[in-house]
Amino acid sequence: MTPARLAAIAASALLASCGTIKLPQSTPVTVETPAVGENQAVEKRTNEYLERMRAIKPAKDAKQAEDYNKQLQEAWKYFADNPSSIQVLRRALSRELSQERGRSDFLLLDLGFFLNQRGTPADRELARNALFTLDPAAEIIKFNQEELFQFTQEVAASRDARVLAFIDKAFLKPGIQVRFPQADLRLDPAGTCAFLYGAYGPDSESHLAAMLKTPVTDKDLARRVLEVLIWIGTPASNPPVKNVLMGAARDSETFMRTATFLMAAGGPQGRAIMMAAQPDDMDLWTSTYYDKIRQRVQRTSFGTLRTDLASNEASKAVLDSDKSRADLANALYDQRTVLFRSPPTQKVISEIQRINGVLNALRYRDS
Repeated sequence: MTPARLAAIAASALLASCGTIKLPQSTPVTVETPAVGENQAVEKRTNEYLERMRAIKPAKDAKQAEDYNKQLQEAWKYFADNPSSIQVLRRALSRELSQERGRSDFLLLDLGFFLNQRGTPADRELARNALFTLDPAAEIIKFNQEELFQFTQEVAASRDARVLAFIDKAFLKPGIQVRFPQADLRLDPAGTCAFLYGAYGPDSESHLAAMLKTPVTDKDLARRVLEVLIWIGTPASNPPVKNVLMGAARDSETFMRTATFLMAAGGPQGRAIMMAAQPDDMDLWTSTYYDKIRQRVQRTSFGTLRTDLASNEASKAVLDSDKSRADLANALYDQRTVLFRSPPTQKVISEIQRINGVLNALRYRDS
């Protein structure tokens, strides 16, 4: 079992995300002042589209989902073709945020996402406030998980510190999977969170590691945190993971995840922690599992890891470089952050996994 495994699957869900519109990346629009008559016409038409959007509900079937998508594509095309609509959208989103009751979570999501991508730099704070205000558990949001993911990933890349708590609430704790039909890919909950925390950058590791409290009271959360750390963690998380390991002797699912982290991201210190584990304290299944992996753990070295990675020329070039370990690692972390800020594909995932393997091998070099 690989705790953080990802599966690329065929897109076969009946209910396509009814509101997920992929907006092309672009520079912010320049809002020119139109003639009075033109301005009134754009405002009237924009408000008509907004009312249609407000009426959108979770799709009951594939046909309704397709109809919703057509409506939204038409709306976004109109907004993009008429830059002065930005002013109307900005006012509409501000009004939505000011309401105490009856907010439309769908408008907060869609208008926030649009303004974050297409508005002026000054619109981005308003857009992010919309993201942090919407209810990620609302049914209409559940039908638009891909768009919520994309919006959250963009905000995470902007390094808005508020996004960490939002990822916790919207993705980590409920354990959300996200499907990307165009990439023929479904991210499991750990992979989904890894791309979001990873887009924020290295500081997200300490945020996650702080959740590994012992004794473990929420096993599902602890396991998911461990799975995400396998993607983005470093030896800095060894101490809290070690504490979880010591309390997981009779919890095989948690033990496997701690072992995977320590050997995939923990470096020589992680290997030492694993070698110090006491089989006598474990239940039968866990001790049997530990016996199977112990020899492999003991043999792990820079040489064995380099051999596993040497078939890839890019990996071999890094591992055989004369540059300092710190310089090589920092460059790899930067490359990985760029990948976490990219649309998820199987190719991107494979490259992240390759980089993680090289990073862990470097931790054994000169050790």
